[in-house]
Amino acid sequence: MQPPEAGATSVGDASRRADGLEVLELLLVLVAAIAYIHVIGWVITWVRLTAARVPVDASLPMIDNQILFLAGLRLVVVMAIVFAAMCAVSWAVHVWTWEHRAPEWRSVIKHGRVAAAKLAGQ
Repeated sequence: MQPPEAGATSVGDASRRADGLEVLELLLVLVAAIAYIHVIGWVITWVRLTAARVPVDASLPMIDNQILFLAGLRLVVVMAIVFAAMCAVSWAVHVWTWEHRAPEWRSVIKHGRVAAAKLAGQ
């Protein structure tokens, strides 16, 4: 490992600080994620109460926000696990065709779908 050059900047360099826009974007993403989880939890709780034939209007104000958040979080985690499983299955299906299709896939990435189709048709 070579020592850093005299003019090189390090990760902890004071000149590289998050500007206000980056911090604002991060905060907005966090607030949006929390709101999304709460809305999912609210919908799941509403569906469960409706299925149990409990009056939803009277019941929802009594339910704690933590319960709504945890119900939504549980569903979001399940959705992430299902998505990861679907990605693994799709990878497993196509891993065998990589050597055969690699030039076509690289062409799509490099040139775009339309240009790659034109190049393949030549």
